[in-house]
Amino acid sequence: MTALELPAFHLPRVALAPLVAFLTWTAFPGSETTAPARVEVGRVAAADVIAPMRFLVLKDEAERAREAEALAVTVKPIVRYRPAERAAGSRAVVQFFAALDSARASGAAPEEAARAWGVTLTAAE
Repeated sequence: MTALELPAFHLPRVALAPLVAFLTWTAFPGSETTAPARVEVGRVAAADVIAPMRFLVLKDEAERAREAEALAVTVKPIVRYRPAERAAGSRAVVQFFAALDSARASGAAPEEAARAWGVTLTAAE
């Protein structure tokens, strides 16, 4: 192949490139949004973050619920020690058991004293 035949050899391929580009552009249009929202890792988004295109999720509700429960189990609880709440809780427990003891000492049913505190006791308890 000579230097003069080389452009004629590649000309059909070069002419075909804009046609392929146009067909690709029409077959795969861009999304309606111009720029994605910038959300930093670890921050809560100020608005809903929505995918720019629709896609199918091939899972039924039961499978999604199982996955949600599995993820919920992995969440670590956040426990904060608060001395004032601990003291208030301790006082409430002491007062509750004092009410049960005074009901028992007066001959009244402890179930009634517990019910006044919003606790339901059975006869076995």
